[in-house]
Amino acid sequence: MLSKTFNLLFYLKKPKNYLNGKMPIYLRVTTDGSRFELAAKRDCEPEKWNSVSGRVAGTKQDVRSLNAYLDSLQTKVYEAHRTLIDSGKEVTAESIKNLLLGINDHPKMILEVFREHNNEMHALIEKDFARSTYNRYEAALRNVEEFLLFKYKVLDVSLDKLDYGLISAYAFYLKGKRNISHNTTMRYLVYFKKIVLLCVKNGWVPRDPFIFCCYTGLSYVDVQKLKRSEVIDGFDGKKWISIKRQKTDTPSKIPLLPVA
Repeated sequence: MLSKTFNLLFYLKKPKNYLNGKMPIYLRVTTDGSRFELAAKRDCEPEKWNSVSGRVAGTKQDVRSLNAYLDSLQTKVYEAHRTLIDSGKEVTAESIKNLLLGINDHPKMILEVFREHNNEMHALIEKDFARSTYNRYEAALRNVEEFLLFKYKVLDVSLDKLDYGLISAYAFYLKGKRNISHNTTMRYLVYFKKIVLLCVKNGWVPRDPFIFCCYTGLSYVDVQKLKRSEVIDGFDGKKWISIKRQKTDTPSKIPLLPVA
């Protein structure tokens, strides 16, 4: 979520009962009317401070080192701001501060969302859903649990790990390791896709990772086998995928649209 305004300022903060001498340098970040302040853990004589540039005036080595430190701190703030935007999260003064200080909220997890969905579905059995539908989603949940444990040796993964690579690996696991038929695999992927779309609609992931397959026309197995060398420059100067399809064993060239 984009913020409407974003400003960063370094300034000297006068301590209580201040008489003379150095003053501490503070950082102030303002976004959409909310703000936070942090001590930069450096100080400066007021007469050497340039309030316009927010830096220390001078060319001596100690001055250059201090200004370089402030530049580095400013870069970290901008990186935190960009990370929040790219991840589709709400950009607030508090979220920037937390990311800057390494204070992370509990991340949403794939199986956690899947279980919440199934629990809500269970509560609506015979109202909005048949028990057989609920049972299929429970089976789909167990498949994802077993896949994550087999492939990544983990009990759950955060939503920021949810990409087309994980989904294609899941499809390959169902077919290649579990020997599940193509049609049944597609049904399990449909169930998983519903959970993914739920995450997209809630703003927990920025984009539907299934979209890569939709826009390229590749099957999940083809995506799983796709190599970087198979993404080539086409005659039109744009990126194309040059691949031999798994099912038909025939070469295929597909334009890679920007959205993918």
